[in-house]
Amino acid sequence: LPPPQIFFVPLKPRPANWHPPDKYKQSYALIKTEIEKGRQAQFVDIFTPMLDEKGEPKAEIFREDRLNLNEEGYKIW
Repeated sequence: LPPPQIFFVPLKPRPANWHPPDKYKQSYALIKTEIEKGRQAQFVDIFTPMLDEKGEPKAEIFREDRLNLNEEGYKIW
C-alpha cells in the first residue's frame, strides 16, 4: 500500500481565547515547520486567512460567542 497522506489543519484563532496570542502563533509556527520537513503530511493554512490586518482573529467570521464560526468563517475553514 502507498504511504498514507496526512493533512494537518491548525487550531482556529478564536477571539474568545486569543490572549495571549503568542501561544497561538508559536504553536502554529512549530507545527508548520515540523510538518514541512516530512513528505507524508501537508499543512493546511486556515490560520492566516482568519486573521485581520492587525494579526488578530477576524471578529466578523465568528458567532456572538466568539468561539464558533459563522457561515463566512466556515467558508475559510
